[in-house]
Amino acid sequence: MDAIEKLQSALSDRYRIVREIGAGGMATVYLARDIKHDRHVALKLLRPELGAVLGGERFFSEIKVTAHLQHPHLLPLFDSGEADGLLFYVMPYVEGETLRAKLDKEHQLPVEEALRITLAVASALEYAHKQNVVHRDLKPENILMQHGEPVITDFGIALAVSNAGGARITQTGLSLGTPQYMSPEQATGDREIDARSDIYSLGAILYEMLTGEPPHTGKTAQAIIARVLTEKAQSARVMRDTVPPHVDAAVLKALAKLPADRFTSAGAFAEALTNPAALTLGRTASGAAWTDPALGDSSLERPRTRSRLASWLPWALTVVAASVAAMTLLRAPRPGDAAVGRFPLVPPPAAKFDPVTSPLAVSPDGSLIVFGGAGGAGAPLYVRALSDTLPRSIAGTEGATGVFFSPDSKALGFVTGTKLATVALAGGGPTTLVTGTVGRLASWGPDGNIVFSKGLIGTLWIVPSNGGEPRQLTRPDSSRGEVAHFAPWFLPDGKALLLQSLTVSGEYQLGVATLDGKVRALDLRGRTPRFVLSGHLLYETPGGRVMAAAFDGRTHRLTGPAVPVLENVFIKAAGSLQWDVSPNGTLVTYGGSRLSSIVLVSRTGAAQPVPSESRAFRRPMASPDGSSIVVEMDETGSVGATGHSELWMYRRAAGTLSRLTFTEGSTDPAWARDGKRVAFTMREKGTLERHVYWQLADGSAPPELLYKAPGTQFPFGFSTDGHLLAIDELSTGGAGVHLRTVPLDSGRKEEAVVLPPYVERLSQISRDGRWQAYTSTESGRVEVFVRPFPGPGGKWQVSVGGGDQPLWNPNGRELFYRDGAKVVSATVQTSPTFAVTGRRPLFDDVYLQANTLNWSVMPDGDHFVMIKSLRDDSHLLVTVNWLEELKKRAKSANAK
Repeated sequence: MDAIEKLQSALSDRYRIVREIGAGGMATVYLARDIKHDRHVALKLLRPELGAVLGGERFFSEIKVTAHLQHPHLLPLFDSGEADGLLFYVMPYVEGETLRAKLDKEHQLPVEEALRITLAVASALEYAHKQNVVHRDLKPENILMQHGEPVITDFGIALAVSNAGGARITQTGLSLGTPQYMSPEQATGDREIDARSDIYSLGAILYEMLTGEPPHTGKTAQAIIARVLTEKAQSARVMRDTVPPHVDAAVLKALAKLPADRFTSAGAFAEALTNPAALTLGRTASGAAWTDPALGDSSLERPRTRSRLASWLPWALTVVAASVAAMTLLRAPRPGDAAVGRFPLVPPPAAKFDPVTSPLAVSPDGSLIVFGGAGGAGAPLYVRALSDTLPRSIAGTEGATGVFFSPDSKALGFVTGTKLATVALAGGGPTTLVTGTVGRLASWGPDGNIVFSKGLIGTLWIVPSNGGEPRQLTRPDSSRGEVAHFAPWFLPDGKALLLQSLTVSGEYQLGVATLDGKVRALDLRGRTPRFVLSGHLLYETPGGRVMAAAFDGRTHRLTGPAVPVLENVFIKAAGSLQWDVSPNGTLVTYGGSRLSSIVLVSRTGAAQPVPSESRAFRRPMASPDGSSIVVEMDETGSVGATGHSELWMYRRAAGTLSRLTFTEGSTDPAWARDGKRVAFTMREKGTLERHVYWQLADGSAPPELLYKAPGTQFPFGFSTDGHLLAIDELSTGGAGVHLRTVPLDSGRKEEAVVLPPYVERLSQISRDGRWQAYTSTESGRVEVFVRPFPGPGGKWQVSVGGGDQPLWNPNGRELFYRDGAKVVSATVQTSPTFAVTGRRPLFDDVYLQANTLNWSVMPDGDHFVMIKSLRDDSHLLVTVNWLEELKKRAKSANAK
């Protein structure tokens, strides 16, 4: 049996080998399918003779260091292990060419592109070196081009091999490093290799990008190494006089023979590439006089003694033009003086970022990005400065569902289900301004006032940011069909703000409100307005599109038609988009369609796709006997109560997916106990209220009204005898979401409901009908509780550290919930009283949350129906200086 057969046999329960995609000195690379997470990965198998020398225990001990590295330009380590004596490690599979392939095709790169790539790689080196990790094998083959941006692979692998193998590594005949990019100290076998060796390699790579060949070449590896040790690199300007002198000098310093003569850090190298004043060019690194072949002898002023580049290096590639020195990112861009740049923003795992529910905001000066975990996950908000390498958490913001900045970018406002609060970014706890249910979108004006919407569907109110009594600012105009105002955005003068109104027909209309409460409608239908300094009003339309209309920020009037400027922005729950932009043009978007698939997941985490189409799915509910799955689906690609969703039924035996409802919008299905009917929420024609209907599961009869009351109701379960219905209710008075149990018998009276000052929702009744699981924000974050059903009685907290979306195991002895990162099993006893006897995580929760009960349990209690996004590569994308691109696109669209 050969190595690939042994590998596939040993890993058959974890990975499926697809094909070999490459081979190097240390490992053979295979394209494989990660069975658990249903994604492609790059599985790298160490050479058998190398693995035999290393030994698994030492190798895994060393590779742990690599596993902790996380940077936008570093390819992370997914997994490692030993399979039938073979050592392997697993990384993401990047669909793109290597820098080597790019150089083979283009030979030489434009100077600006070569510098952009080098700066990105330098940012990753700076980060890793601060973690005391050196690559040792940096070369074009180990730099992948992902969406045009470089990503370093195999970081620290060579170091792990070297440390694990020690002197025995020579037994394999393996030399760690590649001659053309190997530093002199590495070529001589020096065991004390530090960060300056990687700087040499990066200098050699930049040299090749500029000139078309490495600084030292030869017919054999021995000949190349001899030249690395004895010959000085020739000036790049000899072969290409368009290389700026300061860039050429920086490259020569990076290629110095002695480590002491090189840059002390990757950050210092990067600054020398971007700032002509950062390096004295009168001498080369070797001490000889440096001569510009084209200009003669040259010298520049001495470098500054302190450099700040290292701190903002990971973001520098987005703002640097190759021949412009020391440009600042934080000012508003002027036409033609700043380059548009893009890079991915990868939230740390602890942030529990979920594109459907997590808040996202950019500071007014464009220098800060805030993002957070799903509101129910209990994770805090995180802030990432463009001048920092890593984000940091913001204490006291756990469970936030909305976030916005102060005008000076020094503080945050945030929203949970129970409060509107502020917190200073410099430190200190949050200050609560408003208690109750407020909308997720609010705005902080230059006069110190905060405008927010009261109630999940409500009106705009205003409150001082330093505390005080809120007052109502706007009242919807019934003559225009308005029923609610929300999503405010202060205009630069602070005298007016943009807003979004909701009409009785369910349409969204944009408008302008002044601080005296007067509202003027704009002739634009859309949502979530923004104003940017290019003089454009931005807003969302269905299908993931952002539009821009010319707008006068002084007169508050439209001055031009609307044109599309962004496409395929990720559609969140209720149809809103995952994006934000600062007035000066720092844009953050989460891209991609909302397509997803239905999967069946075992309690071990093994996922099996349900053979159905890929659509915008939500709320998959398995029937009591497990034979069918009813699911909400929106043909427009949105997810949530958008007015376009209908219910579809998947019959497992027949493998068919067919439409169940044909109404103006049906959402949030729940099965009757006998499995013969499906209850759901449907909007009443001509109103915004949504009430509970039900329909025969075989679709043989139209829907019938089941329960109606003022406000909106969502069904979540029936009592054992079918006479009681547990609902979530959104009241008309802006009190938020609360639980209700209502009788379905006409002769029974409804009991009065005492509304708590916090949000309770997602009721689930146990199979025996005695217990009700639900979520509550009473502790300040979302947790799972249980109480007797239908009551009275006490309550018991089930989750710890955050929990959401509870489900009963049909056997009644187990309660499942999601904590944002894991699916958790809580074992419970229900007699003589309720008690939690244990908790344990079951598997990684990589499935869509959707801010609702977005999963269900099968009758066997061992499998779950869940929704999986089809975009494995989705990520937050940061674009700086986007206004230049916006203006060009708007001008081009208007010219057509």
